[in-house]
Amino acid sequence: MKKILYPILGLCAAMFLGGCEDRLDIEQKGVISADDFYQTDDDAQNALNNLYQCFAYHIAGNEGIYVALPVLFNEAGDDMLAAGNMYGDNDFGAQINEFRYDYQNEVIKNTYTGLYAVVYDANTIIDRVPDDSPIKKRVRAEAITLRAWAHMMLAIGWDCPPLVETVLPGDARPSNYEGGHVELLRWCAEQAESVVNDLEERISPTDKVGASKVTKGMALTVAGKARLFMGDYENAK
Repeated sequence: MKKILYPILGLCAAMFLGGCEDRLDIEQKGVISADDFYQTDDDAQNALNNLYQCFAYHIAGNEGIYVALPVLFNEAGDDMLAAGNMYGDNDFGAQINEFRYDYQNEVIKNTYTGLYAVVYDANTIIDRVPDDSPIKKRVRAEAITLRAWAHMMLAIGWDCPPLVETVLPGDARPSNYEGGHVELLRWCAEQAESVVNDLEERISPTDKVGASKVTKGMALTVAGKARLFMGDYENAK
């Protein structure tokens, strides 16, 4: 009996599912495809908000009790002490402080991956948001400046890291920048300088909104710092 029952059940299931296939193919609700997004000024601003959230998480906040980037760049010196309750506590910072880190150090890893996370979200905007309105131009300019800043910090920390100018496919394996350290810093400076006129300006030292986003001053700071580190002191000034 079982030998007869199973094929019959399978046939009935196939007939049932075949008849309902069109009813099961329902468009997902509450979701906008990437091809339909990035079209309006509001879309562009929302994408920029996501970039700032990425920046705040990976660069200004990070996951955990410390912020990776300043730990990496500030604690590697004799005037800093990565202290803890006992020796071995806060060891990820102490390794940087005492120059005994290796490639597995989480501060180095989190700084590197965090900077490229910013680059990824910036490239998403640059690739998809057109420059057909003043708001979209400003959004693109803020993304270009943050991408330049991230590459500048990567160049300062890793000499010739990959230059990533677009969203890469998942199987991409970018290599170190072949143009050299100085040329990578030059690219950062020129990118920031190219969008200064599309950015808003902070009104005064009490302008809190202007202090919380990319402005002309931020772009010029990125350009100046990049030129300083490449030895172009006259243009940095």
